[in-house]
Amino acid sequence: KFEMETAEDFESSTLPTLDFQCWVEKGKILYKFFSKPMAKATLIMKNSALGENSKIASLTQEVVRRSKNTSEDVSMEVRLGIMDEYHQRLEQSQYSLEASRRILGAGLRGYKRIDNTCKAIDKETISKCI
Repeated sequence: KFEMETAEDFESSTLPTLDFQCWVEKGKILYKFFSKPMAKATLIMKNSALGENSKIASLTQEVVRRSKNTSEDVSMEVRLGIMDEYHQRLEQSQYSLEASRRILGAGLRGYKRIDNTCKAIDKETISKCI
């Protein structure tokens, strides 16, 4: 038997998927990054044996992923909240304020590069950017 979920089935009035929530507002589909409440509170720990460059690259790419999984039509308050929550997780993973700023800044610059590239190309190839 097939079961269907709708946004009305959830307290947030949004439809959660693997890593984003979506909803319809004023006839437009909006979406924002989502992580399950039971997700681990920490990221790659600062003192892990993984190489420093690998840690920074992975953490930076997570900023890009969160940005790509959030519509630019969502309020700046919501978008900042997603980055603030990520910053808190960086702190819980023992990264300094300076390291957190570098990671967030690099990730946001990377996302902006992707976004600018996508806006510069025609609509037929835009799906390659996403």
